[in-house]
Amino acid sequence: MNADRIVEIGPAKLILGDAYKVRADIGWVDAEIIDPPYLIKTAGAGKFRKARPYLDQIKEVGIDQGFDISIINTMLTGSVCCFCHNDQIPKITSYLQNTFDRFVLGFWAKRNPIPVANKHLMPDCEVYVRAWQKEWHPVGELANKRRVIEDTEIEEPAIVGTREKVFPSKTYGHPTVKPEKVMDTIMSTTKGESVLDVFMGTGSTGVSALKHGKRFIGVEKNPEYFEIAIARLEQAARELDAAA
Repeated sequence: MNADRIVEIGPAKLILGDAYKVRADIGWVDAEIIDPPYLIKTAGAGKFRKARPYLDQIKEVGIDQGFDISIINTMLTGSVCCFCHNDQIPKITSYLQNTFDRFVLGFWAKRNPIPVANKHLMPDCEVYVRAWQKEWHPVGELANKRRVIEDTEIEEPAIVGTREKVFPSKTYGHPTVKPEKVMDTIMSTTKGESVLDVFMGTGSTGVSALKHGKRFIGVEKNPEYFEIAIARLEQAARELDAAA
């Protein structure tokens, strides 16, 4: 495997490397849950710009240029959940419709969206697309099968300073960390025993996968984020062992 480093933590395998170079070597996984680079404009935010450094961080680490959709291979997975920016929906849904049996749009509803519109509409929800092959449909409790997931964590307050909250993005030093509630809801309805995230970031998908008793494989090319993911997965593994 063309990887710079591989770390195994219980049922999790973390790979430091380029996802496009290692995906084929990983082989089959039951499900892929990914938060790939969005195709977005990082300008704007007006008077909130200084208080909203995540836009600068996104540009700095190069996760504003989109991704190659072909990394999702029908022959290598039973289902996929892919977060995306609004402007990526046409391309992603067209691809998944032609390669999977069924797909559906889901939405992460944000209680306190960042007040930025950039001649568009406020991003008060974030889109994710789920697609699956026959027999790899969503499972689990009906209450968790909602298309809209309302987070219970506040990513950013509407007015800076109105609430005291430890934001996931600030805690883990990554501009697009997904809330635990969002990831756990998706994971609880994902069929199968193995989960892959080829754009792992700081490991939110992996932490959720371990909590739900699944094997996890994560790929990340940024060494700083990779180290954070190791620490988070090690902590999750310790907590699970202690609770067992």
